[in-house]
Amino acid sequence: MLLYYGFTEFLKAIILFYQPSYPETTSVLAHGLSTRKRKKKDYRFIDDEVKTQRNGLFPLLSSKMFQLTIEEGTRFKMSELFVQLHDMESIIRHDARIIPPKNTTIVPELLTHHMLLYNLSMISRYESEWWGELITSRLSQDVPLIELYLQQAGNRIRTLIREETLKGLITM
Repeated sequence: MLLYYGFTEFLKAIILFYQPSYPETTSVLAHGLSTRKRKKKDYRFIDDEVKTQRNGLFPLLSSKMFQLTIEEGTRFKMSELFVQLHDMESIIRHDARIIPPKNTTIVPELLTHHMLLYNLSMISRYESEWWGELITSRLSQDVPLIELYLQQAGNRIRTLIREETLKGLITM
């Protein structure tokens, strides 16, 4: 959860390069993403999804930083997002549950991390019973995937933030 919110604060700082008046309205202060509040029985993280919203940080980042319009209501499955991350190839290649989709929206890596961390933070915050069971029992097949992702995400996100900050400074 801390990684997501720390990452989000850096993203808000970076957005100032592209929109110095940020936040112009309170609607851009929302996440811009949503996820199912109650997780269904036999829940698997890789099958979960996030859905884009019309307002909030996510659509603002998409449009201002990447000139990318992602339709409101577009759904991204966690497995589709993991497939887009080069650092996850070693474990994904051996996970029979993850089949690379034929038709998926490819998004910049920074946005991919934003969506994955958003969902993980919402689960740890609002589905604490499932999250606690996942961490302590380690019975879920999702554990190695989530652990590897969290181990690698911090360093990769730092690099992406550095690159975006330099781009912003150069364009000033």
